Amino acid sequence: MISFLLLLILFGISFRQYDQQVLRLKEQRQIISGTVITKEEKEQTMMYLLRDVSFHTTSGVERAKKAILYAEDDQIMIGSRVRSLGPVQGFSSGRNEGNFDFARYYKSQEIVFSQYADQLTVTREPVLSIREWLYRIRSRMRTGIEAAAGEEDAGILCAMLLGDRSLMDEDMRSLYQRNGISHILVISGLHISLIGATVFGFLKRRLGLRYFLSPAISGVVVFLFVLMSGMSVSATRAMIMFFFYLGAQVSGRFYDTLTALLYSAVILLLCNPLAIMQTGFQLSYGAVFSISILLPVVRDLLPVPDWIRRIPRGETFFQSAQLSFSVWLGLAPLTASLFYYISPYSVLLNLIVVPCCTLLLADGLIGGLAGMVWPALAKFLIIPDHLVLKLFSLQMHGVENLPAHQFLTGHIPVWMLVVYYGVLIFYCAILRRKHNNLRKKYPPGEWLENKRRALIKRYRYLYLIPVVLLVVILANPMQKTFRVDFLDVGQGDGICIETGDGSMVMIDGGSTSEDQVGKYRIQPFLQYHKIRRVDYWIVTHTDEDHVSGLLELLESGYPVSNLVLSEVSVENETEDEMMERLIKAARQNHTAIQTVSEGAVIRDEDIQMTCLYPESKENITDKNELSQVWLLEHDGWRFLFTGDLGEEGEMLLMERNQLEDIDVLKVGHHGSNYSSSEQFLKEVSPEYAVISVGKNNRYHHPGEDALKRLDDAGARIEMTMEDGQITFYEKDGKMCLKMYCKQ
Repeated sequence: MISFLLLLILFGISFRQYDQQVLRLKEQRQIISGTVITKEEKEQTMMYLLRDVSFHTTSGVERAKKAILYAEDDQIMIGSRVRSLGPVQGFSSGRNEGNFDFARYYKSQEIVFSQYADQLTVTREPVLSIREWLYRIRSRMRTGIEAAAGEEDAGILCAMLLGDRSLMDEDMRSLYQRNGISHILVISGLHISLIGATVFGFLKRRLGLRYFLSPAISGVVVFLFVLMSGMSVSATRAMIMFFFYLGAQVSGRFYDTLTALLYSAVILLLCNPLAIMQTGFQLSYGAVFSISILLPVVRDLLPVPDWIRRIPRGETFFQSAQLSFSVWLGLAPLTASLFYYISPYSVLLNLIVVPCCTLLLADGLIGGLAGMVWPALAKFLIIPDHLVLKLFSLQMHGVENLPAHQFLTGHIPVWMLVVYYGVLIFYCAILRRKHNNLRKKYPPGEWLENKRRALIKRYRYLYLIPVVLLVVILANPMQKTFRVDFLDVGQGDGICIETGDGSMVMIDGGSTSEDQVGKYRIQPFLQYHKIRRVDYWIVTHTDEDHVSGLLELLESGYPVSNLVLSEVSVENETEDEMMERLIKAARQNHTAIQTVSEGAVIRDEDIQMTCLYPESKENITDKNELSQVWLLEHDGWRFLFTGDLGEEGEMLLMERNQLEDIDVLKVGHHGSNYSSSEQFLKEVSPEYAVISVGKNNRYHHPGEDALKRLDDAGARIEMTMEDGQITFYEKDGKMCLKMYCKQ
């Protein structure tokens, strides 16, 4: 209890200290200094991780624990003290619900900022750097593996063997994650047990070294391997637990996995209290905790049947299934809360993948070492790895053709996790006590087995409570309410409309400032809200900043029922390359293409959306002036979405429609001075004006004149570049406003 309170206090102090340093950080060119502790080669630059960093803040010079330095110079030794000059910047937080939070990620590693060095000076070099020596071995092994295995397989092997993901293709990494086997791509207990146990057993049994020498040497080997691989949380956790195992061997005491796990957590958190925020920490400790707590219970409830024992290696396979199921049962809700989906087939995949990993690791390490001195031999040695990785690939692609291969759960609230794990631990403790009492009371044999079966039968309904709770959590019946989300997609547009009846409408989805905006900003948001399918995706016009993300999702197979295009734009399809690509991708995705013009209506019981512009024939050639304009009406609230409409289109819109009393206006053309004319704003008289725009964009949006006109019209102006995702939602019959980055 005292240790827990101490860690809680340290976490609070570290959290506050970090936030204060970030708030006072001067994002400008300045001189920083620090000591290099690791380095990693990127595509066109070198990344150095510094510790004991001094930097300038609004209150003077301060010290930070860690910072990242990017430089072209790749000759700086680990352990060197450096001074650099260049622009300093902090890390961006997630801009929409479900988006990756870089600020949180680097905070968990106590990294305060990054700098791109224009000038770099070494002020002190180390006399001896073990880390530099290990880095060079790692680099030579990576080069050898890359030459022997080829680009694709080398990326996977380097991640598995060396903790180096720089060669791994992003699509391949995503494939492993979607199928629930990405744990093999990080250095963890499997590596430590293989290397440590092999060295320990060889020294003790084969060479007959003194009892304390074998643990000492094997411990040093494991430490050097973990240091070489980058000291990830999972590797460090496994290393500390291995040290406890060695200590138990030397002292002749019993090794308790749960005790070693808890002590390793205390040691890690004392070194870095913020590490508990890391996904790797949560999954690594969650997996071992599941093995320690759940596996004994699963083996009591589901013992190995006699007929399986009679099959060669049948008992071993069944025990592997028990282990895989225990880990899945323990991690499923946590995985869903982190990634918003789970892979139901990962239990089966791991039955094949995990045993094969022993061969991969052993053969890969030998091949990597051989590649440092004899590349031709390495190519021969790595042949089995090619076959195993090919087997993995075939299995994963095969699973992705099965129904429900990726079960979408949406965001799981923290309170659900607390309830689930609390109930699970309680039941496991009760069941283990009852089964242990039986073992103490009765000798092993048929009598004990009959008593155990009677116990399970007596409490069979109670056993179902955690299972039912798990099903409810993963089903995650999210309450559907009316809401309109203006996503922060950088310099572009992306709007999501969700009705109380569960219908989903998207308007645009693209960006010119954010790469792969569909993959990294739009799709995570949809997954967060458990949106499996978009019913209507309206394309106001086909500029890149309105459709690039939509095109990505269509090409990746994301379910979209209807693609809504304007008739006048489709007529000019042959002159519009982006329109051709959209239509082609929609047809390949089995998405219906709907062409609309002024007067078209999308309606359900909760909303009505009316297309106000353009007509099927317009004597205009400018794409922006042909943007679709839609009016959304819900329970007396009126939203007007104008795409990139300029003053010319606004005049035509006013001539043809009654636009008074607009509650929320999506400001045209990202707040350009050539949109939102004074006459138009006077006509619509918006209460809120939402501008979807990216920071420091090359178009200088929003324009000062446009902002002044909006202010003069009495509108409350909200911008995605300041607020992140902007949400209007209904609560207790009232319309409420929420800004994601100001919560």
